[in-house]
Amino acid sequence: MKTNFFDLNSVEFNRLIDSLVQPDYLNFNRMYSQKTIWKYRIKSFAENKSAKEFINQCNNRNILIWLYTILKPNDLKNRIIIKTQCAKIISNLLTDTRSLKAIDTAYNFCVGKAELKELETAKIYAEKAITWASKEIFGLERFLVEIDPPNNEDRDYNQIKIYTEELNEIYLELFCVTLAFEAVDYETLSANAELSISGIPAEFNFLMSQMVNLCRNKLPFNEIYFDENLVVID
Repeated sequence: MKTNFFDLNSVEFNRLIDSLVQPDYLNFNRMYSQKTIWKYRIKSFAENKSAKEFINQCNNRNILIWLYTILKPNDLKNRIIIKTQCAKIISNLLTDTRSLKAIDTAYNFCVGKAELKELETAKIYAEKAITWASKEIFGLERFLVEIDPPNNEDRDYNQIKIYTEELNEIYLELFCVTLAFEAVDYETLSANAELSISGIPAEFNFLMSQMVNLCRNKLPFNEIYFDENLVVID
């Protein structure tokens, strides 16, 4: 007897989640303590929900990608496709050629026009774009502290505003280049772009909802079946 993913009731689905939310599985490229936070966040959200309710109500694409990848770890193609499609949503905001190349390479890999080694090369360059943006942010944050130290009574508000706006722009750039990097990062279990910045800017809410809907509708959870012990049937 086999059971489709979307036929798992709340008891069965919570048993499944309990077996999956182990720190070793919560591969969000984060420290153990942060993995533990994710463990309880996922368990809390899954509580009393069936599999179908969980997918329909989850507004976190990281979790949706993570869950599918944990259940189907060998399905490299669908994992890359969904991350590539997410990256394409913000590709018009990208100016970094390394990141744009990463998105194109990931797409070409999915349609059989690029090899794994090309994906690995694109990943190296896409990661350099993240490093660049991170260094720019670090430098600007240090500079802002220097021009606006604690208890500063002689603030140049205009200058602070200019550099704060520049900092926000680079945070957005970091977010975008991280999405591009994810497209070629075939080894990581989940998506992490949202974690690259302290908060998603309001203007990105619509784009993020598009990504969530994309994951919800395109990840083939309906093709996953379990045996009576809730083990995935390949």
